[in-house]
Amino acid sequence: DSFGPCLFRRFDEEELETLKAKNDALKAENEQMKVTTEETNEANEKLLSENQSLEQKIENAKRLVTTDVTATPMRKKCGGKGFKETKQSKKLETVKIEARILQNDVVDPGTKTVYARITGPNNRVLCNGTAEEFSFDIDGSPLQYTAKQDIEFDGSARKVVINWSRNDNVKVVKGNYRVTLYADGQEIGKT
Repeated sequence: DSFGPCLFRRFDEEELETLKAKNDALKAENEQMKVTTEETNEANEKLLSENQSLEQKIENAKRLVTTDVTATPMRKKCGGKGFKETKQSKKLETVKIEARILQNDVVDPGTKTVYARITGPNNRVLCNGTAEEFSFDIDGSPLQYTAKQDIEFDGSARKVVINWSRNDNVKVVKGNYRVTLYADGQEIGKT
């Protein structure tokens, strides 16, 4: 023969049955591994989803929250010493904004800038300058503010006071005004 010796041999019936049984066992093991892999992948996906949900909860918890937000319009007292509350927009000289920041041990401690944005009945922001001068970043976009105050936050509850004094060129019209407070690029309270 020009092909050399034959490398194939004939198996007897018993050897074939043994090989067939081993093959069937390997197929069953392979199927079980597929099922186990699918179950593991499903469990991993569930854990990943739960982890993402927990991360979102932590991010939500990492924001300052205020309560008791008040804004008091004021004018100078007769004689020019001190201020008193006023209801007349034409006499408005300053606005005293107060709020209580709630305890939060998840927020990183340190200096926080609290921005106050006062909007009038015409939805215009009261501001002593241009939007470029008085703006901060929120969700990647600039937002104009009225006044700001830096505070040291250590996780414990504390009061914040922001005073805004109106320049003569800022027109105040009669009507309802809204004050919104922001810190770390998020709204933290309003009145």
